[in-house]
Amino acid sequence: DPTWENCEIGVDVELVCELDLQDNQIVTILGCSNNNAENWYCNEEENECIVWTNQTIPPCNFIDDGSCIIWGCSDPEADNYEPDLGATECPDGSYDSCCEYTTPLQVSFGSVDSDSGTMEINIIVPEYENEADYIYGFQFNIDGTILTSASGGLAEEAGFSVSVGGSTVIGFSFSGTYIGEGAGILTTLQFSETADQACFNLGTGAFSNQNSQAIPVEFGDCYDF
Repeated sequence: DPTWENCEIGVDVELVCELDLQDNQIVTILGCSNNNAENWYCNEEENECIVWTNQTIPPCNFIDDGSCIIWGCSDPEADNYEPDLGATECPDGSYDSCCEYTTPLQVSFGSVDSDSGTMEINIIVPEYENEADYIYGFQFNIDGTILTSASGGLAEEAGFSVSVGGSTVIGFSFSGTYIGEGAGILTTLQFSETADQACFNLGTGAFSNQNSQAIPVEFGDCYDF
């Protein structure tokens, strides 16, 4: 009832489903409710919308029909995902084909000698577009071990200061140098065992670029002592 004369507060103001609206002879309007979409209902010239507190909104009998079209990428793991837009389609009309991903680092165990308590941490750094995209710092855990020291490898060659504490490894450069494209030993750790196997765990750490943004990383399998 558009005059609101017969409304009962607490009953008629509750949300109703589309079927209920039709049963009550209320005309429903279907369309896209996302104002970031190309086909947002209120963007179309002949559609009547409501301006309220500086916001433009569809009428109250409007129901979203899932038809929104937003150019972009819908994978939250992609570099170009826009959570505020809720992107679902790409310019070619497909889903996710325009997503962009950063090739992850590959980190794995190299040579491990339980008798001497040393383990090599191998790394493969892919080619990135800019110097700022490479490794300017890292922090990760090796569960199942207590670490006592770190030395050598690409980290030392790049001038990184590498320290350990418990099962955590931390490395960064005071001078702003970085570990670039290539493969080799990241660092060699001195350790003692606390479990039957050693496993990588990023925990609260990350491999980060010059802007302190996390670089994707894929860890290798655990090592059985």
